Amino acid sequence: MESLSEEKPMTLSPSDLDRVEALAKAATSAQWNELCDYVGSFSYSKAEFLKEATPEFVLSLLDLERALQSALAETHDRMMNEAQLAFNAISDLAEARSQLSLAHARIGELEGAISEVGALIEESGGVYGLHLNGDLCPWPDILAGGKYEDWLVAFSRARAALASPDQKEDVSR
Repeated sequence: MESLSEEKPMTLSPSDLDRVEALAKAATSAQWNELCDYVGSFSYSKAEFLKEATPEFVLSLLDLERALQSALAETHDRMMNEAQLAFNAISDLAEARSQLSLAHARIGELEGAISEVGALIEESGGVYGLHLNGDLCPWPDILAGGKYEDWLVAFSRARAALASPDQKEDVSR
């Protein structure tokens, strides 16, 4: 016969617990033997142990088993909820990374456009026909600080924002 310490834990379903409890409450000699045989189908040494136990002790064990099953179910539910929250957080993080990647790509496009217009400004003297008269309007007049700076305020701000701190460029030219 195997010892209690060597056997694997016995797990009874809720219907098994109900049947064991009903048999233990009845506690006639024949029913007690039936209970021991029934529990023995789960674990031989536990059935032997139960032959020596009182119905009250068995009922207290059943209460303990139910409490453990309830705690296990609550723990399982809590862990599943936490797993779902973690999964949702990972999904949200993946979406945020995707959006950040798109934003970085868009920023790269805008930086390129600002750089190209900056190169155009560096290579030319201004805009002819800006005032619809065919005359040259020099860049210093339409960039930040110029008398017509309102024309390219957003460009001047963007150019200044892109200038690295160690090489601030003159946005007026």
